[in-house]
Amino acid sequence: MTDKYYLNYAVHPGEYIEELLETYTMTQAELASRMHVSTKHLNQIIRGKANITSVTALALEAVLDRSAGYWLSLQAKFDEFSAREEQSASLLAEKEWILSFDYPDLVKRGYVPPAKDLVEKGIHLLRFFQVASVAAWEHVWVINVQDIYCRSAAHTDADANRKTYAELAAWIRIGQLSAEQNVSDYPVFLGQKLSRTVPSIRALTYIVDPEEVIYKVNEELKDAGVWLQYVQPMKGMRTYAASFMARSGQVACIQLTRRGKTGDQFFFSLFHEINRLL
Repeated sequence: MTDKYYLNYAVHPGEYIEELLETYTMTQAELASRMHVSTKHLNQIIRGKANITSVTALALEAVLDRSAGYWLSLQAKFDEFSAREEQSASLLAEKEWILSFDYPDLVKRGYVPPAKDLVEKGIHLLRFFQVASVAAWEHVWVINVQDIYCRSAAHTDADANRKTYAELAAWIRIGQLSAEQNVSDYPVFLGQKLSRTVPSIRALTYIVDPEEVIYKVNEELKDAGVWLQYVQPMKGMRTYAASFMARSGQVACIQLTRRGKTGDQFFFSLFHEINRLL
């Protein structure tokens, strides 16, 4: 992966120590003695088998006239580079996970930046889901998708394939981000209030004008601390609706896809999620 913000090459600080030994015409044994460490330990540092600690950096500062910050900075850069190399290898091993998402669609919606490199795509997907690894994604999102209430034409149980989970997880994540931007001043969710609004919402099924229906449904739901939103489904996704909590569990969110684009489908999905929340 190449990125202007990341190092694409780093050298272990031990190599710099070896160069300075030549400058000072000093042996490893003499430097080890002056630093009050074993020759074996110093040799491990020079060979890149051991890292420079704060104590080691202070010792090097005193003997080789390079600040402790200099040595610690070299070590930090090398550690970051090594960690990114490991992350790249890990993501390449999870190629199928990366390819299970419709990356161009997420780019089009503005949730990830354009990328051609597979590893770079994987890194942006991890950031999108706010997880550190594919293993963490599976731990958080497979469980999340199973637990989030969904009205779907496809099963989201343990037998569902990875692509099904990826589509649904991406759709729900988009909804979470959207909801968090809109519910900062929303009332706290109260199940009792939501239960009391059901008869009033049922009465709205006789209104013909869709815009009027949506406006009045939103007013009823808001009083109970429920945010209603539409999110365009991911390509091939067969989900109608889902519900989850936002704002640290204080506000409930009902999310619809406009599948079935009829009043009957709208109210069926709506009451399905209200029932789930209750």
